[in-house]
Amino acid sequence: MVKAYSSIKIGDPLDPSVLVGPLHSKGQVQAYLEGIETAKSQGGKVLYGGKVLDGPGNYVTPTIIEIDPHADIC
Repeated sequence: MVKAYSSIKIGDPLDPSVLVGPLHSKGQVQAYLEGIETAKSQGGKVLYGGKVLDGPGNYVTPTIIEIDPHADIC
């Protein structure tokens, strides 16, 4: 799965070759980061992603987190 996520094209959602567009707002980017931090605080390990991309827009990398399915965030 990590290999597949590493090949996902991120960018302009109007480009048919793009799979992941931007988040809606800076607030959503913050919520995304907070969710990752919450998962990590509950024992989760980021296997891929979890980053905000440089440049204009609200682009983030898709994220894979390994975590106990009984963790509160799940």
